Amino acid sequence: MYTMKTIKGKTAILFISVSLLLFTSIINSTLAYDKFNPEKFRFERISTRNGLSSNNVFSIMQDRKGFLWISTGNGLNRFDGYSSKVFKSIPDDSTSLSDNRILVSFEDKNGYIWIGTMQGGLNKYDKYTQKIKRYPFNINDDNTLKGERVFSIYQDSKDLLWIGTSSGLFLYIKEKDIFQNKNSFCFGDKKAYTVRFIKEDFSGNLWIGTSNGLYIIDASRNKVTSLNTSNSQLNNNFINGITFDKNNNAYIATEKGVNIYNLKTKKFTYLLAHTNLNSISSNIINCILYDQLGYLWIGTNLGLDLYDPNTNSIIHFKHNPQNSYSISFDFITHLFEDNAGNIWISTFSGGINKYIKTQPNISIFSSSILNTSSNMITSLTEINSNLLLLGTYEGLGILNLNNQQFTPFYKNNEIRKSPISSCIVSLAKESKDIFWFGTLSKGLARFDLKTKEMINYTPDTKPSINDINVNVLTFDKNNTLWIGTISGGIARYDKTKNIFIKYQHNPNDSTSLSNNRIKTIFVDSRNNIWIGTEKGLNIYDRDKDCFKRIKYSLKDPYSLNDDHITAITEDKDGNIWVGTFSGGINKYEINTSKFVRYAEKYVPFSYQIKSLLVDDENNLWFSTNNGLFRYNIKNDLLSVFDEGDGLKSTDFSESVHLKMSNGNLIFGSHKFFIIINPKNLFKKEKNYEVVITDFKIFGKSIITQSDISEVHEINLSYKENYFTIEFASLDLRNSNKINYSYKMEGFDNNWIDCGKRRYASFMNLKGKTYLFKIRASRNDGFWYESSFPLKITIDSPPWERWYAYVFYVVFIISIMSIIIKVRTRIQSQRIEFLQEKQKLLAEAKQTLTNLIRRFTQLQEEERSYISRELHDGINQTIASIKLGVDKLLLDKNTPKSLIPDLEFLQNYLKEIIQEIRNISQNLRPSILDDFGISSAIKNLCDDFMNKTGINVIFNSFNLDKRLGYEIESNLYRIFQEVLNNIRKHSEATEVIISMQKNNNMYVINIKDNGKGFDTQNIFTAEFANEHFGLNNIKKRAELIGAELDIISAPGLGTDIIIKIPF
Repeated sequence: MYTMKTIKGKTAILFISVSLLLFTSIINSTLAYDKFNPEKFRFERISTRNGLSSNNVFSIMQDRKGFLWISTGNGLNRFDGYSSKVFKSIPDDSTSLSDNRILVSFEDKNGYIWIGTMQGGLNKYDKYTQKIKRYPFNINDDNTLKGERVFSIYQDSKDLLWIGTSSGLFLYIKEKDIFQNKNSFCFGDKKAYTVRFIKEDFSGNLWIGTSNGLYIIDASRNKVTSLNTSNSQLNNNFINGITFDKNNNAYIATEKGVNIYNLKTKKFTYLLAHTNLNSISSNIINCILYDQLGYLWIGTNLGLDLYDPNTNSIIHFKHNPQNSYSISFDFITHLFEDNAGNIWISTFSGGINKYIKTQPNISIFSSSILNTSSNMITSLTEINSNLLLLGTYEGLGILNLNNQQFTPFYKNNEIRKSPISSCIVSLAKESKDIFWFGTLSKGLARFDLKTKEMINYTPDTKPSINDINVNVLTFDKNNTLWIGTISGGIARYDKTKNIFIKYQHNPNDSTSLSNNRIKTIFVDSRNNIWIGTEKGLNIYDRDKDCFKRIKYSLKDPYSLNDDHITAITEDKDGNIWVGTFSGGINKYEINTSKFVRYAEKYVPFSYQIKSLLVDDENNLWFSTNNGLFRYNIKNDLLSVFDEGDGLKSTDFSESVHLKMSNGNLIFGSHKFFIIINPKNLFKKEKNYEVVITDFKIFGKSIITQSDISEVHEINLSYKENYFTIEFASLDLRNSNKINYSYKMEGFDNNWIDCGKRRYASFMNLKGKTYLFKIRASRNDGFWYESSFPLKITIDSPPWERWYAYVFYVVFIISIMSIIIKVRTRIQSQRIEFLQEKQKLLAEAKQTLTNLIRRFTQLQEEERSYISRELHDGINQTIASIKLGVDKLLLDKNTPKSLIPDLEFLQNYLKEIIQEIRNISQNLRPSILDDFGISSAIKNLCDDFMNKTGINVIFNSFNLDKRLGYEIESNLYRIFQEVLNNIRKHSEATEVIISMQKNNNMYVINIKDNGKGFDTQNIFTAEFANEHFGLNNIKKRAELIGAELDIISAPGLGTDIIIKIPF
């Protein structure tokens, strides 16, 4: 035991008190600068590798739907978050672009896209006709633009469209489709200056940035004032951009820095390049943007700068070849903020960069705040909502969350050599002033701020602990401390006796710990102690002072699926959740005392569960070696957080996690940690448009008059029976996080989830009108649906039209007439009937056979329809004929001489009726169309259980995807045959049915616990009759291209495996 002397205790407590005092006196600029931390900024690059037509990008614009229009040196790109549609100049096509070097694009209030080029003047794109109209430069026509280079296009609040070119300012006259030269009005002389930028301020004044300073047209558009180096403090006349903040400041991008002009005081201040770090990168400012958060983005020829006007702080972003999240190139050409607040940065030869705003309810803290040699966080706990006690590789310290100031204890000379200066791997709070911490190599320590005492416990002290390496600490409901060690088992501290009661693994005692390597200890709401080890889960029995072991069992599907336990927690329903090293997550249900495995469906087996926490809304959070996840238990919804959300890494640590008293959650690794406010994290935001991006028939894109995203109705012939619809959400924040579902109303009863797949394919739809709907979600539980569903009308085939049904009726009536004539002739002319009997019956049989063949042919074209027709139409008709024959046989007045012939006809009609019934049964069951293949099979199994008493268990069986008519019908018949064999031959009491995806195949297992059989020679000709059912299953499997394996042996049951490619 190590106890500090009184003088040392005073020094320690004084040091802590001074530290706390320092936290409250940190200046505000530190806080603001940390929020302005460049480490929090990550840029996603988009270049020609992602389909961009050129890496030379001049400007970016977003239209009202949400598409980005990217002006490049080789065409105009329309970007949907995944891919680009490129518009280019086509020789000899006057409806294409006039030039491929695009400088600027703009969408007016009527939806037209105006495009300014380098040497081709102005273009206007009509998305409803997909035509481009050119407005070429013509020096001899006063109603055309002057200057081939178009730098700026802007529509003001009065709906006036202004064009800035290399030869001045022009106003578009919509009614006459001409341009009015505004140089004299604006510049006051006959000179024409290059107009590079046009923007309206909050008062309605129009600011014109030129090569000769600024010109401001007032809100009435009648008066012009100028600002230049001659008449104002503007320090440079070459204006590249203008932006305004909410404090009446205009930020002016020039080639001599940023000029800040206050609209009230009419005074200038400047942001200029200096040698100190808190200055802009270069005085040559190419572009400028004031964003929604109040920050100023500055694009220069030497990098990107971000300026905070409130703190006068600047951070710099430059291309770093070693960092793929740095900007792609230092020459910035344009800055744009989209409707989600993402910042888009275009560069001269590096494509574009996207900065995604960090989620406001997630705070990211880098370990660099430690300012130590290792900068490694190893554990943490809460002092209060503003202060955290951090364990680091070098020792213990306090972090102030408000200003992110870290003050270490281990730098104090008085306590440098104590355990407080070792690697702290576990922390626990006993009371307001008392903390316990576990170390690597220096045992356990108790730190008491009131008594000024630090006590150290090791295997050599009295009392002693199990091991010098203490990696887990927790208090139970009785405020008893439980200690977990790396290799020495666990211990319980008895304060009244001042002893540690030790528990270790004993190979000869099944009630001892299952393993000495302790990974986690958890106390549930009932004060049960759960201990996770590398070889199983343990529950402490207080009454018997021993342990119950819980381990994985191959034979028990309700056991744990991995013995290496890494994390344990409890939800508000009292269920225990157990994280494992390689088996995902298990839920122990208190009501059933069984484990439910949440493995591959939610988290791949390769993901190691590092920590588990439950928030106040009863959502399960877990960190892994490949990201952070939030599982909505109620809605069965999983959300993922990764580097796209600003995380510095996706590999988390087991020891760095905490639920704070205010409900916030902390997860981290050795190099960073994040604090999440889960209550406000998932809120429904604005609805982003989901659009159709392509429509393909037999793999070929169709040509429509309007852009496909503007098409709301499509008509197809019955021959165009295989088509694919592609779509995209225009939520441009993190496209790779968006999931989709669709519904073809008139065909699908429910939404079809397709994950991140952005297309849906259909084939052999019936002729009628459908409505195709799409929706998208970011895994936050909120779906946003397309504003305009696509109406699809498919013509009916000839055999389903009205005249075809007239033919069917006439045909059936003809058959009925023949049969009636036959019956009448039998009654009236016995002798003739006897002579002609065989001939008439042969004709009737041939006629009916032809009828069956005809409808069998129609079966291939519309199986479900024919099945109903055979049952309700023809079969009923023949049944009526048979009923007439039956009545004649029962009629006492019927001549006895006709009785043999009538009985012959009665039996023959029975055969025909049975043959039609057989055909109907072999057709596609209607339940497949009504409920889908999964529901149909489950219904079949329910009926099987009710009739036989044999239990059927489903494990992860869901095939409600479009498999095709042939596959679904044959798969249903295979299940019928298998269940029939089980009923007749197996003597089974249980059947287990499961399905999984593996290597582009659906793998279906049907396993019974029956008597089994010898599988040798079952498919040979010699035993074909004996195994007729199995041979039928094999033939149906071959019809759908499936692989069939039958595994069985006497006494071991039977396992039938069907592998269907998809």
